[in-house]
Amino acid sequence: MEYSDGGNLRQLVKLRSREKMGPFPEPVIMSWFAQLVLAVAYIHGKNVLHRDLKAQNIFLTHKNVVKLGDFGISKALAGDDTANTACGTPESMSPEICRGEPYGKKSDIWSLGCILYEMIMLRRPFEASTLPEIFTKICKGEFPPILSTFSRELRLLVQLMLQQDASKRPSIEDICRFPFVQQPIQAFLSEHVAEFQEALELEAKLHQPSLYSMGAGNPPVSPVSPSLRRRHHNSSSEAPSSGFGDGVTESGSPASIRSDGSSNAGANNYCNLRSSAIASVAIGLAVDAIPHRPPLSNPTSYVEDTIADKLRSQVTISDVRVGLFTTYTACISAEELNRVLKTKFDKSHDEAATILLDFLKKRVLNVVFAENALHPDLGAKDTLLRFQVDELFVPLNMKYVCVDEIQLNPLEICLRLREAIAELHALKSFPRGIATGFSLPNHVCVSNKSAMEYFDAPLSQKYRRFLKLGSKLQKVDVGSLPKHERQPFFINIYNAMVLHGLIEFGVPQNISQYKAFERDVAYTIGGLDFTLGDIKHGILRCNRKPPSNYWERQLQAQDPKLQFRLHIRDPRSLLVLIDCAEPLPSAQDVPILKPGRTDTDLEEQAEKFCKRFVEVDERAGEIVLPRVLRIFRDDFGSSEAEMVSWLAQYMDNAPANLMNYRVRYQTGISS
Repeated sequence: MEYSDGGNLRQLVKLRSREKMGPFPEPVIMSWFAQLVLAVAYIHGKNVLHRDLKAQNIFLTHKNVVKLGDFGISKALAGDDTANTACGTPESMSPEICRGEPYGKKSDIWSLGCILYEMIMLRRPFEASTLPEIFTKICKGEFPPILSTFSRELRLLVQLMLQQDASKRPSIEDICRFPFVQQPIQAFLSEHVAEFQEALELEAKLHQPSLYSMGAGNPPVSPVSPSLRRRHHNSSSEAPSSGFGDGVTESGSPASIRSDGSSNAGANNYCNLRSSAIASVAIGLAVDAIPHRPPLSNPTSYVEDTIADKLRSQVTISDVRVGLFTTYTACISAEELNRVLKTKFDKSHDEAATILLDFLKKRVLNVVFAENALHPDLGAKDTLLRFQVDELFVPLNMKYVCVDEIQLNPLEICLRLREAIAELHALKSFPRGIATGFSLPNHVCVSNKSAMEYFDAPLSQKYRRFLKLGSKLQKVDVGSLPKHERQPFFINIYNAMVLHGLIEFGVPQNISQYKAFERDVAYTIGGLDFTLGDIKHGILRCNRKPPSNYWERQLQAQDPKLQFRLHIRDPRSLLVLIDCAEPLPSAQDVPILKPGRTDTDLEEQAEKFCKRFVEVDERAGEIVLPRVLRIFRDDFGSSEAEMVSWLAQYMDNAPANLMNYRVRYQTGISS
């Protein structure tokens, strides 16, 4: 069984008509129609007639994913045979069925045209009070013309599909190749790259090599999600029998096929995203529609310590007080740096001056105070300098300034960074025992030998390399990311930022510190500063208001970061974001979302989240939920009951009456 929380298409049409809301926007119509075309292309590719295509059998999810259902009267054809049994819903019957003639796949095309007309006009093309009158209208092809406000291509498409002569109607392959239809199909395919790669891999495993080979080049991914395994753990693992009942399904998969007449449930014989993937490959769209990303190079190719790092390890910075009211923090005099370069690095006076000047140009050093700020005297005692790594009020990945001019792949850098911080996260000393290894002001003085041992410690080296890797994000072009890669990119970056913030600032102990942490932990990405709040609320939550904000959204209309926000809110994202409050999750509990399998990873993590944090007390009739679900309840449904219903799909053996349980929330400081 599968739940579609958006109802069926007929319900939406009637609601929109009753409320006098006007027609659906044409892009919405074409998006739904494109998914429906892929589903029909799949079953026709299996030589199966649906025979009852109608709006009541088109189901939608809250993410506008279309599912085709009710295969109760479908028929598998042998070769190019036709069917003779008159069946189906009268309003969507083709003329040949009404006349009692043999019919084939073009009859489904007629019904598809009726559905498209209904989406456009919010009424069926052939309506009458009696059955004979309906058949008469169908056989004459009489239906009210489509409004001229819709595009010429859309009106022509309906006319072609509602041709009286079945031989003149386009086939489903013809419809797929219409440029007007191909564009939304390819848009849909590109938004679901991961699922299609998984689908094609699964098809190969189910002994369909000819179809899979047409889409060669897709990297292998995990073929079955955990929710799928859970729902089918008692079923046979052998290849399915003939027809369209493949026996392998995926929760929430677009263009899936269900078998049930109800508005919210379906039976076992249905196809999932695999249907659309195979259909798109069969009609020659998948290779062009699914972009292939280059493979990741060896992860964590770190930059080694430079002379600037070694120089920093040899000096002790301090807070310099100038007058009664001015103090410069974390500074060192230019004279002292010159002395260390000469004595510790065997540099001449001119070489030392050249090195310091180069450090200023590359922002390794910053001028804090000088008699002439534009042309500071790099040998004077009263010229105060600060290493960039010691700057306090900068984004955390600006401790080193990236000077690379090469074009870097944003997601590749993101994954390397995430893997690097995951190594640190897995250490027992995380987060308090991790530091750069540089001496800091107001710390207990140590001998030079002890300081160098601390600097050369493997843990300190790892952390400095992580910081340098993070600096590369300053140069990436986030706008070059395909839309389907933005979600894993920002989720991985968010979690890396939280772990980085815990190292730098420690674990928040109260609500004020928690809010400050979300506000102060920031990264510079592509020249823009992103805080944790910007990513969580502005990007991943589609710029919804943070819970603590009464009026304002996270990102204002003029904020350039707004261009990167997701347009479909996925509540699963909230379940994989690290909460910086205690108790901190282990490294094993925090996923690294990989390209090509984002949806599968999110499905797995949603199930793991429910296992770890959702407590069900059947005797007391109570369900205990983590605080994040109370704070962001509206992201999971319009009511608490809807949220519980959403969670139930990821829970093992959820009680049948779970919706009636009393809900209690855990306490904490997160907001």
